[in-house]
Formats: sequence, C-alpha cells, structure tokens
Amino acid sequence: MRIDTQDAATKLAIKLATESIIRDLVSAVKADLGKLVLLEPDGNAFFAYAGIGWSDDTFESARIPVSDRSLAGYVVATRGAVIFENLPQSKRFRDAELLLKHGVVSSIGVAVRLNDTAVGVLSVHTRVQQTFTSEQITRVERAGEALGELLATA
Repeated sequence: MRIDTQDAATKLAIKLATESIIRDLVSAVKADLGKLVLLEPDGNAFFAYAGIGWSDDTFESARIPVSDRSLAGYVVATRGAVIFENLPQSKRFRDAELLLKHGVVSSIGVAVRLNDTAVGVLSVHTRVQQTFTSEQITRVERAGEALGELLATA
C-alpha cells in the first residue's frame, strides 16, 4: 500500500472509491456512521482515512493507539468481526471518546487486511442500541475485504 507516494489523481480515486464503499455499507446495514482507519507508517497508531456521517473535524484529526485497549486495536487482534451492542456501558476502551461524542451506541468493526496483514479497521456505528443480524455482519466483512483489495491496488 503506497497511498502516500501516489499522484494526486490516483489518491483521489482511491479515496472516492473508499468513501463510496463506506457510504453504501452504512446505508445497507442501516447505520448512522462509518469509517476506515489505517495504520500509520510506524505502526503505532491508526489515523482516520475516510468516514461517512461524522459531524466535525475531530474525526479527521483522530489518532487511535494500537492497543487492545483501543477499539481498533482490539478488532485487529481479534481477527474477526467485533460487535458491540452498547458501547457506552463498556469500560474496556480508552479511545471511545470520539465514538461517544458522536452518540455511538452499537458498532461492528472488522480488520482490513492486505495479504493477511492488518492495515486498518472498517467500522459502522448506530446511535441507537441494535442487535446486528448475521447478514449485516457479513456485509461489513465483505466490505472490509473489498477495501483490502482496493488498497492492494494502491
């Protein structure tokens, strides 16, 4: 993945395709918000790459530590879909401030992988408590796979 070294047109095309995938996913699973965070080059934190539904620039400046105490770090470590039905009641994650500020209650997150190496996390969020169906979870997993394939072309 060489997003930082590509020409402006290629970067824009990848970003627009990513946002389109997230927008379609948010609509399909009836979520309020969606995002893709990617690992920074040093591997110590995730940065916000693309998002749908976020209300201010705190999303764009978000940096999330790579740790099992962060939701994104936990998703990567788990290697499968991570589902939360009531995030505000969870005390496990220190990075939930951004999510809670935006009223997130329920979430599905999946790792985005290139050649079996996690490079980011795709997640969708609702502002009301929701029990996600297996179909919704599968859609998020497939979108994560699609984003991995897209980023592999980068």
